[in-house]
Parts: sequence; structure tokens; C-alpha cells
Amino acid sequence: FSSRFIVVLAVVAGVALVSAVYWELHHPQPIINLRLLQDRNFLCCGIVVFFVFGTLYGSTVLLPQLLQTLMGYSATEAGLVMSPAGFFTMLEMPLIGLLLSRRVDARWLIMTGLGIVAGAAFWMSTLNLQIAPHQVIWPRIVQTLGAGFLWVPINTAAYLYVPRSQTNNASGLFNLVRNEGASIGVALSTTLLQRHAQAHQLQLVGHLTPLNPLATQTLHRLTQTALITGGDPVAARARGLGQMYALVQQQALALSYLDMFRLFSLASLAVIPLVLLMRRSVADKGQAAAH
Repeated sequence: FSSRFIVVLAVVAGVALVSAVYWELHHPQPIINLRLLQDRNFLCCGIVVFFVFGTLYGSTVLLPQLLQTLMGYSATEAGLVMSPAGFFTMLEMPLIGLLLSRRVDARWLIMTGLGIVAGAAFWMSTLNLQIAPHQVIWPRIVQTLGAGFLWVPINTAAYLYVPRSQTNNASGLFNLVRNEGASIGVALSTTLLQRHAQAHQLQLVGHLTPLNPLATQTLHRLTQTALITGGDPVAARARGLGQMYALVQQQALALSYLDMFRLFSLASLAVIPLVLLMRRSVADKGQAAAH
């Protein structure tokens, strides 16, 4: 916000948003019926799905990005690491439908899914740059299994108390919230990734002093390696410093990715109390089959 242009655009966007909300609330036939948010279940489910889609899409963007930028995976290899998770989700969906048809409260399934998604994100935050592909595949599988506990139950809980005459309006609003959550989640996570990387880089550079024996030993080793490959001592030292700086950047970015995964975990846990505010959400067999 140091740019006047950005500040002006932010003010215009804020005024437009407030005006749009006022217009939609007072128009007899609004395009987006915000009055549906008076339904407690619909409101809570909307907030939950906003955060969940933000975390899931954010991790879907960042995880293959980590594999490609820091671990040397190609786009195809990163895709192969991510792809097995979808197969397990496909196998899981009939079980979720069966549980709902047995009149299991959707709230318990939603909380289970949020807990699994949070645990998977925290698992991802323990990764490092020496991991094998299977160490990425399994956290991703667990994450998508948790997501499978969310999609159908959260739709069941959201629409359960919405009048049938407002189903289309509710569907449009719910999809809008879901898409906005995904977009904001991706944009915010990529922005925070770079900011955290800068913060970690400053922290790591602070340890690269002549008083740090590990730093001096590493620089000496890199300089000697550069001398062996040819060149004068001054150029070799410069190459050693360059390699050390590249290593610092790599580790700072890796730490930033782990920060994002921890943030995804906290975001998933933070919305669990909202599920407890919902009314009992048991679908009849017709609704469960439709979902």
C-alpha cells in the first residue's frame, strides 16, 4: 500500500463492495440473495468452505511448486506425485454416501474431515529437501481423504434448512463463496510465501558471520572446490560466497513453504468451532442419494 494507485483502487473496491451488499440486501429480486446468510447452517458452511477451499487449493499450488523449484522435479514428475490422491478419494466417496444414508449427522463427518485435512497439512510442514517421492504422496493422499469427508456432508448441512424455492439462489451464493475462497487462498498463500522467504533469508544471513565456525567451514569448503575446478583465489572465494548465498535462498524458501503448510493446518482447525454452531444435519435417504 505504499503506491497511491493501489490505495485508490483499494478504496474504490471497498466502496463498491459495501454498495453491492447494500443493493443486494434491499433489492426485491437480488442477483445474489445475501439474506440466505441468515440461515445459521448456510452461513457456517459458507465460512467453512471458504477456508477449506483456500487451504486445499493453496496446498495444491504450493506442493508441486516446492517439488519443481527446490527438488528438481519436472512438471510431469510433480504431477505423478500428486495424482494418486485422486484415486483414493474416488474410492472413499461411496462410503461417505453410505454414512449419510445411515443418518449419520453431517456435522461429525465435517469435523472429521477438517481434522484430517489439518493433520495432513501439518504432516506436510515436516517435509525437507531430502525426502523421497512417497514421503510427499502419502500426506497428499491423507489430505484428499479428509477433503472427501467434507464435500457431500457440507453440502448436505448447508442446504438442509434452505427453502426449496431458494435452492438455486443458495447454490449460486455457495459456489461464489467457494470460488472466492479458492482464489483468495491461492493469491494469499503465494504472496505470504515470498514474504516469509524474505524474513527467513534475513534470519539465516544473520548467522553467516566470521564468528560462526560452521559458516566459515562451509565457505572454505566451497572456495576450495572452486579452486580445484580452476581460477584464482579471489574468484574462487567469490564463487564460494555465491554458492553459499544460493544455499541460503534455497533454505529460506523451503522454510517458507513449511510455514504455509502450518498456516493451512491452523486455518482448518480454526473453523471447527463453527461446525458446533450448526443445527443437527441429518439428511433423508433421498438427499443422500442425490448428493
